Order: sequence, then C-alpha cells, then structure tokens
Amino acid sequence: MGRPSECSTRSDPKASYDSGGSWEQCWFLDSTGLAAWLETWLAGTGWFEEDACDRDDVVLPQPWGRAAGRLAADA
Repeated sequence: MGRPSECSTRSDPKASYDSGGSWEQCWFLDSTGLAAWLETWLAGTGWFEEDACDRDDVVLPQPWGRAAGRLAADA
C-alpha cells in the first residue's frame, strides 16, 4: 500500500491507497491523524510491519467512507 495522506489540518485522518477495484474503494483509513500514524510507525506496531500477522493487537485499515465525496470535491 502507498501512504498518501489527507493532512490539510492536524485533525484529518491518515488515508492510504491500495490499487484494485474502483477509485473510491481503494482508499483506507490508516489512523485518526498523521501524529497517531507516526507514533504507530515509530513504535513498530503498525499493520504494515513485517511481524504484524503474528500479533493479535494489530488494527487493520478500514475502508474510507468519505472517499467518494472527497475525491469528487477535489475534481
């Protein structure tokens, strides 16, 4: 997965893109914001870590329900 982000403010969620499917269905929420994502990355506890499948506490990215509206607004 790539790591593009919607971070126009500190409270914007961190979204990721994974190709496959329709444009709106390729976007997922990684975390509640960039700071939270960075904390997870620095701690080595993110879903994207190599050993993530061995842990029970990993939070997987969720589909971003606002993707279609957000993408249309940026068009």
